[in-house]
Amino acid sequence: MNINHSDEHDRGQVSLRLILLLTLAIAALFLILCFPTFETSDDATIIRMVDGSKGSTDPHLIYQNVILGCFYILLYKLPLRLPWYSLFQILMILISMSVLAWCITVLLGRRKGIIMAVMTDLFLGYECIVQIQYTKTAGLAACAGMMLILCCGRFMDRKARSRKAILYGTGIGLIVYGSMLRFAQAAVCVALMGGGALYLLLHLASEKRKTSPDQGQDIGTRNRIIRLNGVLFAALVIVLLCFEIDSFSYRFGRLSGFKRFDAARIELLDHGMPDYDENEGELKAMGIRRSAYRLLKGWTFADPDVFTAGVLEQIASLKEPVDYVNRDRIREFVSEVAAGMLRRRFFWLFLATLLIWLFAGRHDRKDLLCALYGAAAFSAMYYYLYCNGRYLVNRVDVPMLLSLGMTFLFMTGASYPSGTQPERHFSKSDLLTGTCAFAMILIVMLSPSLRPDLQLRGGERASMFRTYAERSRQLLRQASDDPEHLYLAKLYTISDDYAFGVFDTAPVNCLANILWLGGWSYRTGCYLNIMERYGITNPMRDMIDAEDVLLVDHQVDRTLRYLRSYVQKDVDASEVSTIGDFPVYRVTTGNRAEDHNE
Repeated sequence: MNINHSDEHDRGQVSLRLILLLTLAIAALFLILCFPTFETSDDATIIRMVDGSKGSTDPHLIYQNVILGCFYILLYKLPLRLPWYSLFQILMILISMSVLAWCITVLLGRRKGIIMAVMTDLFLGYECIVQIQYTKTAGLAACAGMMLILCCGRFMDRKARSRKAILYGTGIGLIVYGSMLRFAQAAVCVALMGGGALYLLLHLASEKRKTSPDQGQDIGTRNRIIRLNGVLFAALVIVLLCFEIDSFSYRFGRLSGFKRFDAARIELLDHGMPDYDENEGELKAMGIRRSAYRLLKGWTFADPDVFTAGVLEQIASLKEPVDYVNRDRIREFVSEVAAGMLRRRFFWLFLATLLIWLFAGRHDRKDLLCALYGAAAFSAMYYYLYCNGRYLVNRVDVPMLLSLGMTFLFMTGASYPSGTQPERHFSKSDLLTGTCAFAMILIVMLSPSLRPDLQLRGGERASMFRTYAERSRQLLRQASDDPEHLYLAKLYTISDDYAFGVFDTAPVNCLANILWLGGWSYRTGCYLNIMERYGITNPMRDMIDAEDVLLVDHQVDRTLRYLRSYVQKDVDASEVSTIGDFPVYRVTTGNRAEDHNE
């Protein structure tokens, strides 16, 4: 690839093959030394929708695009049954890491670039490969796509049109993939990297004004501005088209009201519920008694007659509105988030990129304006998350810090005009980059406050995951061996969340007779298919006097209080067996309970 610099030995001449080998080596190192897991249960829940373990598949993945859902289903229909979801996501992580590493070498040059690229891959390797979470992957892909587009717009020679088209297409593809994986996170990362786009546009505009038309470069610079805007616009159009396709797929059929219900559920269970005692009158007027409130707060809401989208929205309306303009809140935000970020492993990578920009970049008005944009955008977005109780969440923090850090790196490298970085055997910026890199690695690896969750193979945390997974598989196996019965399981009893790991494949139909009475996958496509198979329309009501429906419940008294309040006063539960340590009940009315006792 041709880079528009006379100093070809110092900038951007690192082989893409070398970058790929470095990335693969780092990934292999983490896979050998560490025990990969899903950071949250969301990925595992999504896999169960497409791998056939629930007896059916459905491409509506709620938080991922329906197009990806269709693609996953096709993979799992292949004759060779592999953990396709995990393998594909890891493939995209490796591509994104390689793209970022290559862009860093283009921006910082061979020596400094390789040091910084390796450090970035070390941080990303642990966060995205050892602790996989699709939200982080979405942010990484979107960030890598934007970085590639910006680097091409700044450094690609006009003569390398075919390679430029490929790289621009790759950048657009990564942004689109990130948006399909988690639209909100990708959008946030693209917005944060908007500081880099703003910098590049200002730089090109300034270059256009300074170039004499008789040099033949004025038209080329203008075309670069048009081309960059065109590429960003094309990415936006494709992203919005994919988003609209996903939204359209929920407008009809049995999932037509799901998005509204899920938004209300998120507002209550993720962002906090109003206090019952303070709002008892209003809640009772909505039909929410204390027994229903307790079940809802414990994520048990599988009664579509009581917990409707409208009722959940009314409950959410009782919460006090967030006062964003509040001095005490702002003061608490600054102190709490600052202290929390210092304990975040990934924050130290961002700090390294900031220091490099401060000491190795060339600062002018454009730099300061774009740096101010990045700082303001990050602060505003994070303050919104803080006010809504979603702050210091690792899967959200990592992509945001990465996007802001890569923006500073882009401004560092893009601030040097062509030919102004001669080859040096050693420089102060080389010393700074190397010192920051290795200091940050040592801090991360050695500091006790930053490594409580290191999942080394043979370590305590990895052993805990293995033990929990094996126990969960045993419980699920015991239930699935009884297909004549439908098992309604309360959350925190038998669970599939971590029963199957990153590289495990769940047996087909192993969850085809289990329904959980809550969780965000409630009333999704596969959930409804199981209900139809067993003739269930309302799990909380239809379990009563049903010979083929059993309840796995560690707090059955709470459930009975709800049923007696909302369904039938003489309902009772009799224990018929156990699954592991959890009792299994048959729920009946008074007369039928006596029959079973006899």
